[in-house]
Amino acid sequence: MPDRLAHFPALAVACPTCQSPAGQLCTSHFGTRPRRSDVHQARTRAHAAAQPTTWLVTPQTINAVDDAVDAYGTYAKGYFEFVDGRTTVVGLRVGSGPDRVVARFGDTLVRHPNGRWSVRPAADQPDTETEATR
Repeated sequence: MPDRLAHFPALAVACPTCQSPAGQLCTSHFGTRPRRSDVHQARTRAHAAAQPTTWLVTPQTINAVDDAVDAYGTYAKGYFEFVDGRTTVVGLRVGSGPDRVVARFGDTLVRHPNGRWSVRPAADQPDTETEATR
């Protein structure tokens, strides 16, 4: 299966079209022949839906990221700090209350398929990922 997954990442999920389980090739002709060169489009969509969505938060992308977060029905706004004697936007705050996360400029904001939000710090320290539940 590892060789198949390298060629068909969608094999990581079950196929909604032919009901082939995760790790097995899709079938054609009512299950009589394996599809060796591709997978069903519905399986590709199911795999894509199971992947987290990410945004790099920068001064140039903050407005677009804010709009994308808002489209999920989650509150987002600029995150401010006192820098060099002035109040300055330094990132994006996502969510409200104790479950909110803050993505500073350079961080990657992550929306997981289950609706959870987290941040991958710019320092690329995967062990320090902060989480929140919507």
